[in-house]
Amino acid sequence: MFPTSPDLSEENIAEKIALNKARQFPTAIKLFANHNGLRRNKIHTLIAPTGVGKSTFVRTMIIDFIEHNPEKKILLWLTEETKDDFDEAFVSGVSKKVLDNIECLKVISEQSLDMNETKEDVYRYLNEIVNYYDYDLVILDNITTSKLYIGGINQDQEFAAGWLKNLSKKDLALFVIAHAGGSVQENSSKLLDENDIRGNKTLPNLSEFLYILQPFYVGNRLFQFLVTKKHRNQEIGSKYIGVKYDKETKTFKDSAYVSFENLKEVFKQRNRLDG
Repeated sequence: MFPTSPDLSEENIAEKIALNKARQFPTAIKLFANHNGLRRNKIHTLIAPTGVGKSTFVRTMIIDFIEHNPEKKILLWLTEETKDDFDEAFVSGVSKKVLDNIECLKVISEQSLDMNETKEDVYRYLNEIVNYYDYDLVILDNITTSKLYIGGINQDQEFAAGWLKNLSKKDLALFVIAHAGGSVQENSSKLLDENDIRGNKTLPNLSEFLYILQPFYVGNRLFQFLVTKKHRNQEIGSKYIGVKYDKETKTFKDSAYVSFENLKEVFKQRNRLDG
């Protein structure tokens, strides 16, 4: 039997629009607002080289989420730093509004887990805590240094990506941070893309939303751009956003849409390694 045509009545269309809107979280971050915000049941992945602002972006995202979604719950899963290190750095420069709602943020570090625990233990624990607390946003910082990924063979990393895909379907928005490959630096000879992720390429392939944090040094000045590589089923205004670090809040407080021509101009002026 042939499938029937979709219901395109006004009532059905209005219902689908309302459902689509309900799956997004309000935000002031241009990267997300550009395509209707962080979205439930989707993987959002950010790829960046080491030491160019991934932690700053995570901080920016958490503060924004708390300010615009005060009743929602966040899980931050750390792999490179301890919870105490994060807590100490996070409270500095944070507004009273965020501190008043800080109980919505749960922080867990893999470094606090038993050293003898396997990646299977991490899978089980992460799954249980997500199911129990019913989080709205889960941030994994970062997958490429997690027990779920690091040192694994190709099949292990493919499994991790598929497992995260299933996790994102638990009515939450999943945001995954990933390192770029070790050969990629701020003076790279090319613009980064999804193939520059460290390790297996399955995660960027499965992600509905894929971003690149693209850095360039011109002299002693660091230029940082957020680039949207994938925005599945969502319209987008601009793929390129310039961001500027704010020392007082320790966030990317200032940002602006830029053209590809603007980005290329900075790229041409970047510092380069000799020979």
